[in-house]
Amino acid sequence: MELDDLNKIAKLYASILKVFCHMPIKDDTLGYGQGQIRILIYLAEHPDGVLSGNLSSEIHVGTGRIGNALKEMEKKGLIKRYDDIHDKRKTIVKITNTGQKLADQRRNKFINLNKRIIEKIGYDEFYHFLQTFKKIVEIENELDINEEVKKHV
Repeated sequence: MELDDLNKIAKLYASILKVFCHMPIKDDTLGYGQGQIRILIYLAEHPDGVLSGNLSSEIHVGTGRIGNALKEMEKKGLIKRYDDIHDKRKTIVKITNTGQKLADQRRNKFINLNKRIIEKIGYDEFYHFLQTFKKIVEIENELDINEEVKKHV
């Protein structure tokens, strides 16, 4: 493969990721920020609760934004925060029934969007894309880790 071809692929890939990663959640009806929705969906997958300190690394949002989002979400009745019985310095965050309903609603919208995409390009092509994209993300993570290790050795 020629260097020009590699550069063309790299530019195309970067342009797709730039658009994809900065694509807002187009959902004016919900009235909640993208970070709040991401937190809710994560909490919906962990109904026993999670440590608030772990949310930042799990959903890749800064700790300051997490704190602000949790405060707002608690006011809206979407989550509850509890002191950890083993360590009072830690806080456990749990989703409420209201929050669960909103997370389910958002997940269903995402599923319906994927159904529409599949209708347009076909199941096999979409599934192949997802498998390939998953491999790309795994390889990128592996390469980033290896590059960081090399920098510090």
